[in-house]
Amino acid sequence: MRSLVVLILLSTAAAYGPHFQRVRAFGNGNNDALLLKTVKAAGGLAVAVDNGEGCSVEAIQNANIFIVGIVNALDLLIERTWCKTILRR
Repeated sequence: MRSLVVLILLSTAAAYGPHFQRVRAFGNGNNDALLLKTVKAAGGLAVAVDNGEGCSVEAIQNANIFIVGIVNALDLLIERTWCKTILRR
């Protein structure tokens, strides 16, 4: 099932090109790592979220951002400057 989701994401990325940067993915487990990796590689925002039960190392490594709490994660979508601040080099 996961490979089907990734295949759909990759084909979507190929079809929409730069618009794929608007995709956001949230996850916290090993089962989410491939999704996070795919979205990150395509230029979207991959967020590893700890909701109190922990977050896998694989998910954290494949994310752009690690954040505690789903409310804080969803606030990233509202407060656009937060992402720019967190991801700047």
